[in-house]
Amino acid sequence: MDITDFSTGTEITIYIPIMDKMIPAVCSVVGPRGEGIMVTQPRYKGVPLNEMHDFSFSIHDKDFNRYNFKCSLIQPIAQLNNRFYYMEGLQGIDTKNYRKAKRYPVGILGTAYAGKGRDAQVVIYDISMRGISFAMEREAVFRIGDDVTITFQEKERSRHLVIQAQIVRKFSLDDYEAVGCRMHDIGTDVMAFIKRVKDRYTNGGESEDQE
Repeated sequence: MDITDFSTGTEITIYIPIMDKMIPAVCSVVGPRGEGIMVTQPRYKGVPLNEMHDFSFSIHDKDFNRYNFKCSLIQPIAQLNNRFYYMEGLQGIDTKNYRKAKRYPVGILGTAYAGKGRDAQVVIYDISMRGISFAMEREAVFRIGDDVTITFQEKERSRHLVIQAQIVRKFSLDDYEAVGCRMHDIGTDVMAFIKRVKDRYTNGGESEDQE
């Protein structure tokens, strides 16, 4: 089970061994970061906890399926003047009832740059908490494995959002070439944008399972 499949706000219960007892602490998913995730500060009965090592935790999805994990480390980090906690060394224990991340149509103009040549004009096709895909003209060629920087604005005159990602698949949309990317190290502004898109479709639109 990939921990980054769980969306922002998902509650996590951490089981900490203290004096031969398993103490449950609670935190929430903030978003993916590299091979792990960022979470809010874990708390036990309202008491904040700091760095921890080698513990287990569980997550329940909206259908009440339970997923169990092991984690080697959780430690505080600072990002965009906010204090979060980073979980790394994640290992799934139970992979049954696997649910894929949801992707949501976007349809926003932007640019993509892979470290060579000029920026390519693209259309952000869809997005999820794990990935993003975009379409471009045929001559704007990207390769699987390329690290790409994607920049776009949610609205005219709003601040630019920047996503760092790696291209993992290629496909076609009518007369356009398209690529799917796995995002990494996204900021809180991008997480907030994804949540707004998700809320828009949850409250009346439709979404598809991510491939």
